[in-house]
Amino acid sequence: MNKHKFDITGERNLEQSIKESMDALIKKKSKLPTTVLFVEIPTNPDMKVPDIKVLADMCVAYKAKTKKEIVLLVDTTFAPASNCMGQIKSQAADLTTLNFISMSKSVSRGITCAGTIIAGPSESSRKWLEEMRKIAKMLGTEAT
Repeated sequence: MNKHKFDITGERNLEQSIKESMDALIKKKSKLPTTVLFVEIPTNPDMKVPDIKVLADMCVAYKAKTKKEIVLLVDTTFAPASNCMGQIKSQAADLTTLNFISMSKSVSRGITCAGTIIAGPSESSRKWLEEMRKIAKMLGTEAT
């Protein structure tokens, strides 16, 4: 596993920063089979919201150029009713997409530690979610 960051703070353009980082990953020619793009929507603390079409197009283009799996993981903790997944589906229904919502922030305000993952419409999204369920069960970290 390798971790790469993109700078989205202050006046930086969110989409441009992500594109620059993804272009750098393409040039690097990583041997890893999967790239996960994790984006908070809206971002914290600047509350920036990316253009979903641009984000989806970047992911599709990255997959085509690299021939690698790409997973778009969005954290919508601060806007769980934003219909982000619906917007992504309308732009790239086959894109592997997962939505994370921190229940400890949006529901209990930090009293409990919990979260949820929602799979996008693609078959690959559902497969990822099923694997996460297996791991959560194996580790005993399912919600109770």
